[in-house]
Amino acid sequence: MMIVNENYVVDFDNAIILSLSTGLRTSLGSNEVSLLRYMIKHQGQLLLRQDLMEEVWLSKGIIVEDSSLLHAISNCRKALEDKDTQIIQTQRGKGYAFLGKVSPYSSKQSEDVDSKTLAEAQNTPSNIKVSIQRHFLNTYGRYIAAYLMMSGVSFMLWHTFSSPWASAEHYYIEQFAECAFIDPETETEMIFQDVTVYHANGLSLLIDIDDASISYQDDLEVNCE
Repeated sequence: MMIVNENYVVDFDNAIILSLSTGLRTSLGSNEVSLLRYMIKHQGQLLLRQDLMEEVWLSKGIIVEDSSLLHAISNCRKALEDKDTQIIQTQRGKGYAFLGKVSPYSSKQSEDVDSKTLAEAQNTPSNIKVSIQRHFLNTYGRYIAAYLMMSGVSFMLWHTFSSPWASAEHYYIEQFAECAFIDPETETEMIFQDVTVYHANGLSLLIDIDDASISYQDDLEVNCE
């Protein structure tokens, strides 16, 4: 086992990442395990996208698209609570670098943490309920927000173009690990992580993992990976 930034215990054998500060346990898929193992092995190095895809999928005879790598990177960041991409950093147009501090983690330390976590869970059952409620709100709140925002965009499109938001032919959805948007008025760059983009009739609505959003004309340059 390894520990990242003195907080995230990475257990490759059981495919789990444990946050010592929050007690959050995240299960990893086989692709995420292979990806993290390879990135930690090459800590601090720029790893090209093609090399990562070769290591995780192509070497096993599995043909995938870039979206599979983006999805695996996003899952690893969520498990490491890496919203600001300080652990897994994107090198735009090239690949990724694992910049977290990594050191060995003993099984005895793990047992001590498990005992402490269990005791806390037994003594504070109300906290579990709160955690579940927060998880529910975090999971479904984003979709509710997206629905409300899409409703607003729908009305705006109807009002502007006098044409109804009538069928799926009028819009499409894309997902990205990261998008960079340059405000045309201030020329400042804004970075969004784990992005969903809704396109409709020349307009786009961008929503990131923190529910921050912007709307813009499709002719504006937005770089997404």
